[in-house]
Amino acid sequence: MTQTNHYTLLPLQSQHLEDAARLVSQRYQDLHQQNPLLPEKYTRLDVLLPLLEDVLQAGPGVAAFDKSKLIGFLSGYLLPHLRGRPGVFSPEWANAAEMGDCRRIYEELYTAQAAVWMDRGFSGHYISMFASDQVGIQGWHCLGFGLAAADAIRPLQPVPEPAHPVDIRRATLDDVDAILALDHGLIRHITGSPTYYPHEAPHDRQFYLDWLQDPANAFWLALQGAEPVAYIGFGPASQEACTIIVDDGTTSIPGAFTVSTARGSGIATSLLNRGLEWAARLGYQRCAVEFEPANPLAVRFWLRYFDLVCVTLTRQIMLPD
Repeated sequence: MTQTNHYTLLPLQSQHLEDAARLVSQRYQDLHQQNPLLPEKYTRLDVLLPLLEDVLQAGPGVAAFDKSKLIGFLSGYLLPHLRGRPGVFSPEWANAAEMGDCRRIYEELYTAQAAVWMDRGFSGHYISMFASDQVGIQGWHCLGFGLAAADAIRPLQPVPEPAHPVDIRRATLDDVDAILALDHGLIRHITGSPTYYPHEAPHDRQFYLDWLQDPANAFWLALQGAEPVAYIGFGPASQEACTIIVDDGTTSIPGAFTVSTARGSGIATSLLNRGLEWAARLGYQRCAVEFEPANPLAVRFWLRYFDLVCVTLTRQIMLPD
């Protein structure tokens, strides 16, 4: 037990999880009120409790109490290889703090838990937060955390398109090499300046052949003449995005890219609409996308049409040898 000037800190235990789930539910309800398009199920304790039980088994956590009332907690997964180094990832449902004093609560939780993580050699710290908690996010910024990823959603209604027509068609197996080339262009873009995203090895040709053969997935290509200059993909909810978008009613965009010579012409907007039309026909309710906040082109495009629902912040601690 640790007694701070304001709260009592205890190791997070199984008997705390119901109160922790209730706190997450309350915070998610705030976000859901701002964006009712989000799945309602993450307000439910029977959905949240199994998630919290799983993360408690994966690594140590800490809970903050005001007298006997749980007012905050912080937990996460200890991952030996997270963007190239040992790191901890706390999903958006694996931490929470009461709104009234959330910044101070998070500060004290992290002060205690960061020492535990560092003692175990986990120096990359990743915290996901509901986008509605701007006070808490600002507190993490002051603790040295910067934005690493963002998740956003939108309804399936089409967005305004450019007046001039764009030649777009759904990709087939014969287009696999064009998709592979555009995907490699995307990787070159996000691993370059200013994003410098530490991307893993690109997918190979077989990956895209398998992907195209799955009827749950779709790629669209935009053409200039006979040359593919842009693509966008749509499929089921991404398991690599924030948890709160994962739902049968969510379609995710796993990738999109336009070559530099074709940007600014409305091609990406037209591609987005083709995917939204497809998703609506399949009965989806919402579209989700994950992007890097350090990618200015992505931020300008996605936040023009999508609403931010979750952010992931990171702090990479470098200690002297």
